[in-house]
Amino acid sequence: MSMFYLELVLKNHILLLIYNDGVTSYNIGDGFVHFSIATQDVYKLVEHIRAKDGNITREPGPVEHGTTVTAFVKDHDGYTFALIQRSSITGPFAQVALHVGDLDRAIKLYENNLGSKVVRKDNRPDKKRKFNSQIV
Repeated sequence: MSMFYLELVLKNHILLLIYNDGVTSYNIGDGFVHFSIATQDVYKLVEHIRAKDGNITREPGPVEHGTTVTAFVKDHDGYTFALIQRSSITGPFAQVALHVGDLDRAIKLYENNLGSKVVRKDNRPDKKRKFNSQIV
């Protein structure tokens, strides 16, 4: 059992597709993982959110196996979003993450029909999780 991460670039935004080996479909709405907002200083933005009584669910720091600085916030409706530190920002939305049931089919859709390109594909067999038990 494996979890695959796939990043696709569409213009200046990233769509992150997550495939859990053995899971072939999700109910509409269950596949949404999170969206990400780009900022030049994650630490400063987290302090601003905290000062407004925001719910920080992951403190700022580098991602596992990488150097990109991120933090996670949960809004009042329970939606989780990520803050991603970028030196250059072309717009506020940096990424949308979705679970998919068929990774190859999703790649074809986003590459062939939407003009995106794969920028990272990561197989993490140790990170297999069922969507309903995933906490970000």
